[in-house]
Amino acid sequence: MKTFFDEIRRGASPNLDECVEALGDRLPLLRRFRETPQDPEWHAEGDVHIHTQMVMDEAYQLLAGPAAHLEGEGRLLLVLGALLHDIAKPICTRPQELKGVERIVARGHEAAGRSYLAPRLLEELPYPSLEVLLGLVGHHHEPKFLVVKERSAGAYQRVSRLADPELLYWVEQADMRGRTCRDRAEAIEKIDLYRLFAEDYGAFVRHGEQDPSWRARLVESLAGHGDQVIDFALSEARRSLERGEIHSLEEAVARSFQAREARSDLVITVGPSGSGKTTFAQKHLAGFDHLSLDDLREELGSDRGDQGANDRVLAEGRERLKASLRKQRPVVWDATSLRQDFRTRVAGLGFDYGTLVTLVVFHLDLADYHRRNRARTDAVPPNVLDNQLERMEWPELDEAHRVLFLDGNQRVRAAFGVHGALPYGLAWAPARP
Repeated sequence: MKTFFDEIRRGASPNLDECVEALGDRLPLLRRFRETPQDPEWHAEGDVHIHTQMVMDEAYQLLAGPAAHLEGEGRLLLVLGALLHDIAKPICTRPQELKGVERIVARGHEAAGRSYLAPRLLEELPYPSLEVLLGLVGHHHEPKFLVVKERSAGAYQRVSRLADPELLYWVEQADMRGRTCRDRAEAIEKIDLYRLFAEDYGAFVRHGEQDPSWRARLVESLAGHGDQVIDFALSEARRSLERGEIHSLEEAVARSFQAREARSDLVITVGPSGSGKTTFAQKHLAGFDHLSLDDLREELGSDRGDQGANDRVLAEGRERLKASLRKQRPVVWDATSLRQDFRTRVAGLGFDYGTLVTLVVFHLDLADYHRRNRARTDAVPPNVLDNQLERMEWPELDEAHRVLFLDGNQRVRAAFGVHGALPYGLAWAPARP
């Protein structure tokens, strides 16, 4: 697979069938594109296979023209974005009645695609490239929605944090051009408007880096307060800007005063059974209150694997979490935290208490998740782990103040929202080519 990717970096333009042949064993959903229908009003061209080939053809035309400056890794990511943007449609497509008419929809296929790809391409791409690709797949409809819904500058800034906005623009150009529908010209125009608005808002480069001066000035105003305070203040300022609550550096500095006091620290672990969550907490968070949902099940008289007791366990866990937060105690929520809505409720308590919230995500290859589980004394059955991986909703970068992605040796693959040194005594994983 790496050789195949290298050929694309150097200028190869494989068609969809060649991609399925090269990648189908690792990404079997590619083989289901032909059997996955699309709504004829939105996709009169036909099934997902036909549409994806059309999108790839458009991507190659863009690379030969206005996107010719994308070479090497940029070229590969645009091609993979075109190839994989609808990767989860085979598992998300179903009929649904809309306004009295039965339509074919694939709700949630963007986020499901991110989650599907995250453990399957980990060993095939440099980590920064994988992170960019996940953003392209998970947010490929955002440019059009931002324009249609007349979103604010902050919404554009948020998207520039979650996905590379220029690559997102080219992927969506290819996506809109690679279809047959009545509003095709109008849809292409909306993608062009997205670019104009994003450039105007300073959000056409990753993380809004066209105007980073406010960050430097905010950090300067917090000199001497420590990395944890700076991480909290920067993240709160960014979140407030994206929500449209503040619009200037002065407002950000004024709000930062609440960050200058000593504050609590909430760590939320994310990963399936056996990925290393409890080991991480024991090694790196020794002084933290430790809330383990598995331990709570046993304490409340249930088996560690008894999911029927979840409501009672979660209720007790939340009460204990609030007690730690009220006392401004550092606390780790040690659970699989596979669903985004579950993580949001836990993180929301941290936000409500003015706590620095950090997600620690254990990002392993599929085979490594299974290998680590088998080595445990309390291993879950393989089908249970498979079910967890199928249900896992890959975390977004705006779910917490900081998001850390760890490898199987508990080294940091990527860190977002971290201004200074890595927290908790963690070390960087060696870079992979």
